[in-house]
Amino acid sequence: MKKAELEQQILEMKHIDDSITKMEKYKYRRFFAFGTIASAAYLVGGTHAVYNVEWLGWDRVEPLTYTVSQGFFIMGLFYILRMKNREEIRKGLSEDNDSSAENCIWIPEYGLYDPMRKKNLTEELEKVVA
Repeated sequence: MKKAELEQQILEMKHIDDSITKMEKYKYRRFFAFGTIASAAYLVGGTHAVYNVEWLGWDRVEPLTYTVSQGFFIMGLFYILRMKNREEIRKGLSEDNDSSAENCIWIPEYGLYDPMRKKNLTEELEKVVA
């Protein structure tokens, strides 16, 4: 390959790496903010329902509390499954892995993404320059 082509592909890979990192941070913050707001609303609403509303007592609030708690548990499991995918992306982006089909990641915005391609292109560029 020519030097200009290699440099262009390396820039494209850097752009993809940066956008993946930005997307990952945004999604994490959004999910964390939703969990924080939902937990705060649950605690405030439940406390108000039990202590301040006369016709609602613990006997009527307990089933709701149990249902909401189970919902949070299921959402936590969902979060773990989503973070597993992100951990695979981070593992793929590390420099210790060799480029192979196992390390390729499907990213909807970019298609099949090989995290080691940037390193391989950089090495190839160094050979061309030398």
